[in-house]
Amino acid sequence: WLLRHVLAQGRAQLVLQGEVVERQRAEQAAHRREARLKALIGSMQDLVLVLDRGGHFSFVHAGDEALLLAPPEVLVGSHYRAFLPPDIARRLDGALAEVAASGEVRRLDYSLSVGGGPRDFSALISPLLSGDGEHDGVLLVVRDVTLERLHQANMSIAAVAFETHLGMMITDVDGRILKVNRTFTDITGYREDEVQGSRPDILRSGRH
Repeated sequence: WLLRHVLAQGRAQLVLQGEVVERQRAEQAAHRREARLKALIGSMQDLVLVLDRGGHFSFVHAGDEALLLAPPEVLVGSHYRAFLPPDIARRLDGALAEVAASGEVRRLDYSLSVGGGPRDFSALISPLLSGDGEHDGVLLVVRDVTLERLHQANMSIAAVAFETHLGMMITDVDGRILKVNRTFTDITGYREDEVQGSRPDILRSGRH
């Protein structure tokens, strides 16, 4: 009886040791995956944001923190509506609802005044799923496309013979002025740097 008891205890210890080793291996593999993921995200110049189901930031990465509306430690745990202008927050509300309903990626283009001036952004919004396959928030990869939009504006300007006797302006998708020509300045009195980021309504302000 004693021998059987000792052997049983030995087998139990071996099983327990095996389980501990397997658990340690799994934890080490998880740590390696997490380290690779952090290194990958850390190398990205885009903004990488995670929102939970309630719309609160649970993760924030920025290659350039000047493009954020607040420091990462302030954003985490906060709701996006606390920082975004109301019109953009409403558009994001709609995009998030579409992603949750369809399970598909959506794109949202918008403009914000950050980093010392108006900037154009393009966000890809992807659904995140919980372990049981339920919607569990979203991942946003946000790119600063200001220079790209300016390049497109310059191409548009060239295509329509921008430097003509007609005053002309180029606006972004939100109706904010990106670029004006010399004749526009001559006619209105506004320099390009005075109107960039503003809406054409500024021409009715009576400042000039």
